[in-house]
Amino acid sequence: MLVAWPPTRERFLLGCVKPEAFQQIDPITVGQVISARATRCVQIALSDRDGIDVGAVVSQMDDGFEQIVFALAARDLMGSRGYDRAAGADEEVVKLAEEARADLLMMAPGAEGKRTTPRYVLTAERARQDSLRVNSQPRADAWARSATDPLRFR
Repeated sequence: MLVAWPPTRERFLLGCVKPEAFQQIDPITVGQVISARATRCVQIALSDRDGIDVGAVVSQMDDGFEQIVFALAARDLMGSRGYDRAAGADEEVVKLAEEARADLLMMAPGAEGKRTTPRYVLTAERARQDSLRVNSQPRADAWARSATDPLRFR
């Protein structure tokens, strides 16, 4: 399923393991971490696509890809709030981040080759569009103008 891109703090809190662990962190900080992680993940996953400015043109991404971003962002945010080994959710956050990193590596071009690409949709105004190229020469242009001149056949 495709979801709106870029991801938001609200969707992060709905989809993470223990949202209450991240609600004490400043919402601006959470948003910045998610944004930075999302940008980096899209750069990795779509870097082999020609003509895509990955930071500006993606409007929808695969929901599984969003979960990769959220898992990595949760691990980043744990560094901000502190890691608690006694909390079971922290162990789960680390485990999910490791799985997400492995999934992301499958999307990166490299020595082993790219093995998967997330589904995505580009914004219409930024997508590369086909165009028609017209070649013109002065003689041909003069002939075309004279053919449409209403006084030519008098």
